[in-house]
Amino acid sequence: WRIAAVSSGLTLVILLVFGGVIGQIATTRIRDDFNSEVHNAVEILQRELRVNYPLVGKPEVQPRQLGPYVLPDDASIRVYDRAGEEVGHSEHTRGLGEPQRGIIEENGMQIETAVLGTEGVLTGYVQYGRSTEHVDDTIARIWLLIAAGILGGTLVASLAGVAIAARAMRPIAQLTTSAREIAETRDPSHQMPRPPVEDEVGELADTLE
Repeated sequence: WRIAAVSSGLTLVILLVFGGVIGQIATTRIRDDFNSEVHNAVEILQRELRVNYPLVGKPEVQPRQLGPYVLPDDASIRVYDRAGEEVGHSEHTRGLGEPQRGIIEENGMQIETAVLGTEGVLTGYVQYGRSTEHVDDTIARIWLLIAAGILGGTLVASLAGVAIAARAMRPIAQLTTSAREIAETRDPSHQMPRPPVEDEVGELADTLE
């Protein structure tokens, strides 16, 4: 059992290190891919959207239909003029908070705000937000699988350690039994069992013989 415990303990340490490294790499990759998707979407919006300022009336965003820009990612878009007043948004848009340039994470959403303009002239701002729920769920499933793999690997190592230790200790147990029988019966004709392999146990059997 001590041999099995040492074997499973070493396996656990190795799997913890390996699983931690793999999990961290996978988590970083998933988040980086998600951030890239959000940033690419914002760059598309910067190229496609514009805020017009008519001589009469309020500023308006063009194109007015923002739905195609949020499918199939179930994202949210809000467009603001230079003064920070909202001039358009996509359907079923969630609250994205006050526009802040750059990337923030708020209310379970990844939100990026960028400027709109032509030829260096600021015309407004666009907010693009996507829920991080599916990303967090994916990362959680990865860590759950890693944890299950670590526990499963440790259990297998424990069972294998017990089996290997039992097989390794069987010849020694046979030698111990034979030696005890000789000590009890005082029968010098009784011979020590011969291990099948000429190793340290075989050398011990020859010495006792």
